[in-house]
Amino acid sequence: MNDFGYLTEAEYDSLIRLPLEVRPSSESRKIAPYFTEYVRQQLNRLQDSLDVNVYEDGLRVYTTLDTRIQKFMDMAIDSVMPGFQYRVRSKPSISRLNTSTGAPLSDSLFRELTTVQIGFICLDPHTGYIMAMVGGRDFDKYQYNRAIQAPRQPGSAFKPFVYTAAIDNGYNPSDEFLNQPFVLINADGTRWTPHNYDNTVSGLMSLREALKGSKNLVSIRLIQEIGPELVADYAKRMGITTRIRPVPSLALGSSEVYLLELVSAYGIFANNGVHVKPISILKIEDKTGNVIYEGRSLGREVLSRESAQIMRNLMEGVINGGTGFAIRRDYKLNVAAGGKTGTTNDYTDAWFVGFTPHLATGVWVGFDDPQLSLGAGETGARAALPFWGQFMQMVYDSLDFPYARFEMSPNVVEIEICKETKKRAGPYCPETVDELFILKNAPVEACSEHTGRHFIRKDRRRRF
Repeated sequence: MNDFGYLTEAEYDSLIRLPLEVRPSSESRKIAPYFTEYVRQQLNRLQDSLDVNVYEDGLRVYTTLDTRIQKFMDMAIDSVMPGFQYRVRSKPSISRLNTSTGAPLSDSLFRELTTVQIGFICLDPHTGYIMAMVGGRDFDKYQYNRAIQAPRQPGSAFKPFVYTAAIDNGYNPSDEFLNQPFVLINADGTRWTPHNYDNTVSGLMSLREALKGSKNLVSIRLIQEIGPELVADYAKRMGITTRIRPVPSLALGSSEVYLLELVSAYGIFANNGVHVKPISILKIEDKTGNVIYEGRSLGREVLSRESAQIMRNLMEGVINGGTGFAIRRDYKLNVAAGGKTGTTNDYTDAWFVGFTPHLATGVWVGFDDPQLSLGAGETGARAALPFWGQFMQMVYDSLDFPYARFEMSPNVVEIEICKETKKRAGPYCPETVDELFILKNAPVEACSEHTGRHFIRKDRRRRF
């Protein structure tokens, strides 16, 4: 300004002596701080192999972040969290007493201990691009990223791995298991008596209905039959890197996982059996514009297309009429979608993870202290699902995603079967159901049990 005559020499002399202060805009600080830090950490790991200084060399970094989707994620948290936080703090289970001394907690310490935290991830299951990320309530205060750093028990959100292992090894959605209580003797001689969340029991139940209603008893019987080791192997194959303990309780999510890996694994169902490793950096240019690094979407087939389609259809049932039905009822998400709720013992962790043809998204909520409970009734459906529903509703209402359905395999067929015999339905079967089968596992024989004219088809008004 002095060179071009906008300042006098006196003004120039006085201004040049003032300290220079750089003040980034408040808006720029608010955009995806957890994602930005995640990228910074990756740059630190890359700089030796690229022979650059990421802080001094004037690099230009292109990332996968979609600021529109990030904005909707932040808005969903801002909308849902205040009421949820108030509800949790109001529960009798959240005590103001210090358990070690019995002395009352100060208000500030009480609020610190009872701050509900959140991990939230959205990615493109076809490219692995991380579109949005939240790792906690306040980055300035909590840099710990719960979306990528916090291993937590997933509860029933782990069940899709159990069902995937079964479907990929010849089981059908119509196969039935007893939804009845039983006792297991642990290796140390103790007894384990699992039960369903609502303590209900029934007779035989199909795998479809069991996953739809998140029935623990059926899931445990299933993992006992196919083997916990097989389930652990499928979880690892599908991208879970944490230690998976091959025990029957694995069916209920007793081994910890990272949210990012769980969301990425669910993306396999939307991507026809192909797992694409999540990435956040598209490319890096040096100060002269030369590309010195390119991120690549690394995909590998971990499930058959047919198994992925069957599992996808089962998980659509969770949203269309099961534990995730609030997605349709309350948030009016009218796109193809599948998902699963998750709740751990004593309501410590609550999850909802799901997918559409375009996105795979997951939410975890809980306290940083895994000994603290969110309180009775704070299931994945009640505590985590509202964040997912609000977010996805805004995304699909606001962004111009092309209309899409999940791709169908010609080797998956829908057949009307007799509900009792599981064979192809005949004209006198009293109750039938339409079910999906991998072609090689589809029933061939017609039902021979119901042949007399005294049987009544429940779906027909005419008496035979």
